[in-house]
Amino acid sequence: MRLWFAANQLKAIIIGGKLPSENYPAITVDIVAAGQDAIQRLHFKGHMNQALIIPDTQLLGDQNLATAFRASVHDKAPILEVSEDPHDLFLQLEKLFLTSESEPKSSISAIIIAHDRLGIGACTWLQHHGYRIPYDVSIVLLRSQPMMDFHFPSISHYKAQEKSAPKQVYSCIMNLIQSGACAKSYVKLMPQFVAGESIADINSRILAE
Repeated sequence: MRLWFAANQLKAIIIGGKLPSENYPAITVDIVAAGQDAIQRLHFKGHMNQALIIPDTQLLGDQNLATAFRASVHDKAPILEVSEDPHDLFLQLEKLFLTSESEPKSSISAIIIAHDRLGIGACTWLQHHGYRIPYDVSIVLLRSQPMMDFHFPSISHYKAQEKSAPKQVYSCIMNLIQSGACAKSYVKLMPQFVAGESIADINSRILAE
């Protein structure tokens, strides 16, 4: 669809992530800011060993998130780039968590997940393999959807701010209609953190060890 719009030189605004090669203005949740906020919240709870799950679609926001994640956690922090095939996600989680008797247990205590689809898959896999959320693994979801409201335990996540987001989207659309261009080529909406029951405080556990 995007290629068709570009080929026909039609005006458009991308709602969501865009590829580096796309010249259209875009309005998207600032997933990098959300990710950095999540990293700090997890650090505060004692989670020094974190992993990140992003799709392999090469969207600009996800790639910037991966760079910021390694810079904030450490340069070898695990990043799982997964395809749309659920088995790819499950296979990479197996490599991350399931070890043989001769190997040490994975030290990952928290996972930041970029997309709701990946969040559903990761939570399902973890619970199927006996990992308790948040006691064994804490979860933060950077994008969510109403379906996740039914997950138990409730997942800490980020969502667009209901008051400011519609105004920013409306402003960009009106600029495009009236002048044929947007005042800003890339509008990033700062999401709001919604606390759930998926983040454990492991500071006391670390002190006990």
